[in-house]
Amino acid sequence: MIYNDKWLEMFLYAKKYYEVYGNLEIPQGYTFRTRNGENIALGAWLKRQKYYYKVNKLTIEQTKKLESIGIIWKSIMSGTKKNTLKKSGEWLKYYKEVLNYFNTHGNSILREEDVALDENGDTLEIGLWLKVQAFRYLKGDLTEEQIELLNLIDINRYLNVFEKVLK
Repeated sequence: MIYNDKWLEMFLYAKKYYEVYGNLEIPQGYTFRTRNGENIALGAWLKRQKYYYKVNKLTIEQTKKLESIGIIWKSIMSGTKKNTLKKSGEWLKYYKEVLNYFNTHGNSILREEDVALDENGDTLEIGLWLKVQAFRYLKGDLTEEQIELLNLIDINRYLNVFEKVLK
């Protein structure tokens, strides 16, 4: 894959989407019309970037740029594990808010009383939720997918702080 002006333009559209919606969960069929009337298939472009990543065709710079705006390379609703994850919609709702915190602050060190507002304006106790996930992580009471997602927000750094508090 060649890094070019068109790629950068699409990246900037993805970045704008992320700034507005706080995530890159763009449906594959998502398109929008620019001011000059051009149809932009942002969902299909993002899916291609994930494929290019999988087959090692993105540059390091492209990978870092996409990661800077919160891309999750492995689809959390893919393959045979779809049914398992379907049940965890609530888990994912909290995870997304912790991921937003991580992307903003560069860490996931939350206090138990830390909260966030979801897209509906509901208060989510993300600090308490992360503490519970840490207990579950240490007990081995999480799915492989949940562990992978928590590793993306550097759960081990949180666990180091968390374990010091427990001692």
